[in-house]
Amino acid sequence: MVPALRHTLSAFKVTALFTLVPVGGCNLNTDVNMGPAGVFKVPDGDGQTAATGTELPIPLQVIVVNQFGDLLHDVQVSWTVMSGDGTLSAASTLTDELGVASVTYTTGTVARQETIRASVAGGTLVVTFSVTVT
Repeated sequence: MVPALRHTLSAFKVTALFTLVPVGGCNLNTDVNMGPAGVFKVPDGDGQTAATGTELPIPLQVIVVNQFGDLLHDVQVSWTVMSGDGTLSAASTLTDELGVASVTYTTGTVARQETIRASVAGGTLVVTFSVTVT
């Protein structure tokens, strides 16, 4: 049995695990480059309506993928309240093994439209959520 090799691309916090098996005189070369985060997808949480001072029933969520559509885990997503006086459960979260990062949001004290921004890579990837407070 050939031991598994673990390689981590620390710049992107992507880990690949390989088990190399000898194949009749062939050389096996491996090269993995997941690349940086390239796209945000919003699976859930946008467009909700809630009363003042209440937690939204559905967390705000984003999926982070690279330019090839591969899910990226352990990517830091920053969350910011852009308008309104609501509060977030965290200022930043990491994507899970499915590329999903989420945060809960509690609406502010005034009935109005509130917006929350999720961003990655120093703000180069941005998505905005809209919440109606009643």
